[in-house]
Amino acid sequence: MSKLEKIKQDILKVLEDHPSGLSINDIAKYCKYHRNTISPRLRSLLRKGNIKVKTTGKSKLYYLKHHAMIAEGAKHKEIKSKKNIFVGTGISKAEDPYKAGKEAVEMAIKKAGKAPDFGLVFFSAAKYGKKDKDVNALAKGADDAFKKINPKCKWVGASARAEVSDYGFSENSVVAAAISSNYIRFGVGVGINSDKDPEGAGRKAAAQAVSDVQMDKYVDPYMQFLAVKKKNVQGLLKMKPYFIMTIFPGPTMTYLPRDNAIINGIERVTGVQPTFGGDAGEDWSLTQTYTLVNGRAYKTGVVVVSIVSDLKMGFGVAHGYKKDSEVLVVTKAKGNIVYELNGEAAAQLYIKRTGTSMAQLKKFFLPTMAKAPMGITDIAGNYWINCPYAVGDKEGLVFFEPVKEGTAMCIMKTNPARVLKSAESAIKQSTEGMRDLAVLFVFTCSTRMLSLKEQVPKETQLLKKVSKNKPFVGFYTYAEHAMLPTGSVQKHGFTFVCGAISNKMITE
Repeated sequence: MSKLEKIKQDILKVLEDHPSGLSINDIAKYCKYHRNTISPRLRSLLRKGNIKVKTTGKSKLYYLKHHAMIAEGAKHKEIKSKKNIFVGTGISKAEDPYKAGKEAVEMAIKKAGKAPDFGLVFFSAAKYGKKDKDVNALAKGADDAFKKINPKCKWVGASARAEVSDYGFSENSVVAAAISSNYIRFGVGVGINSDKDPEGAGRKAAAQAVSDVQMDKYVDPYMQFLAVKKKNVQGLLKMKPYFIMTIFPGPTMTYLPRDNAIINGIERVTGVQPTFGGDAGEDWSLTQTYTLVNGRAYKTGVVVVSIVSDLKMGFGVAHGYKKDSEVLVVTKAKGNIVYELNGEAAAQLYIKRTGTSMAQLKKFFLPTMAKAPMGITDIAGNYWINCPYAVGDKEGLVFFEPVKEGTAMCIMKTNPARVLKSAESAIKQSTEGMRDLAVLFVFTCSTRMLSLKEQVPKETQLLKKVSKNKPFVGFYTYAEHAMLPTGSVQKHGFTFVCGAISNKMITE
């Protein structure tokens, strides 16, 4: 580096540490150069647009460009009208897993038009997830593509039952998103061995994700200050600058997820925050699911993404089922097995109320439950799907999560129209108050495919319509995670969950 270039870098470093601006004499003092040496370098930086100058009377204060915009109350036309986030999505169906991961990410980066800070990759378990070496190759291909453009890019992903993007509903594919913004900070963490210690895995992943967030110690506080300055109390209460994205391992024949325990571990670190996410999926063979973090594949790895945003964000959750029976009280249960409902054998009561047979229930459990799953009420009286996955001993119903005696349950029902309508509802929740949607992240339950059948592609078509053809990416999950309207975060089933980021600042 030449001496003149070093002087410029010293000036920029000093201004970075003084967002309220400095006079030329102050800059000279901090840089330890004579002002006659500083003056021509300031003119050069002004011409290149690296810095701004503000004249007040006879005084001139010099700022870094982004500090000057913030100091003007975020009213500068380059903040108010510019594109504050760049998003691209990509897809590949290449047979070679390395090539598929690389192609999808390269396409996403090209569409974004900027070096990515953060990325997402979701892949078909049926096509690429049968062998560990294929999953590792796919992860390497994606990582090579991200890191070639930005060695510091962070990204996460998962195996999927099917894939969702603005290219449409797809199977046997890899879909990816690339995101670049000066106004969002992403932190990524992973906690392994969720099969042995789910709460500990959640705690570790959250702690890593929080510590991985690289805050701008000037821009972010200024944005919060300006939002407080401009908004009324109601607006401030609705402002959500902190979000959590979660991706957990899905169930297999040898792994029974304890998602709510993982969520408890996360909340011990982060507190209760707006959350959206889902469990990794596969082709219902219950063989193996995978989560991905920065080029590595995990079988029992819990993934947490901590998001601090100066752009408006939102999330939505809906399932489209409604209550179809009187309240059923759990009268006998142990762990995750409900033995009796209203004093009767749980499975017997279920087949009596739904008109199915025990043989059909045992042979076609998921398709049967997709028509009439179980719902558990929250404190506001809303029912959320918490579905069993098998008939156990003594004709009990086996759930993924523990169910306490005294829990109020009911049988739910739906139809394809209501299932589709719930996706629209969740998207509208996530984009409420947004005038300029930038991207949607989608986590939709694979069991919804059983309800929609040949209408499955309509869910993605609806996404395109409601989002007005903005970029989106996601996958069909084995379970979903989201904050309820009552304020608690929990695992869901048969549900559509999405997160949204706007191009608009929280100050607007």
